Amino acid sequence: MVPKKRDSKSKVGRRRSQKNAKKIAVQICPSCGGVTIPHRSCPQCNTYRAAKMPKEMSEKPKEKKSTPTPSEKPKKVVQSKTGSKSKEPSQ
Repeated sequence: MVPKKRDSKSKVGRRRSQKNAKKIAVQICPSCGGVTIPHRSCPQCNTYRAAKMPKEMSEKPKEKKSTPTPSEKPKKVVQSKTGSKSKEPSQ
């Protein structure tokens, strides 16, 4: 498909302005002097706001939501070709 009109330089620049790389904010750790990301524990000395963090808190991976296995899914009621759903004997 061909564009109807050509985009001007300013229109192209406004569109591309959102594609620039963002600067990563960094801080210096007050305990060890290492470089850290704000609001995160220091990877070198494992402290946050001058408090020592437990190791399991800093290295905890995110848990993924598990999908139910086929055995855990509810069973569908299948109607027979004769039209009866129940297994009771008719009288």
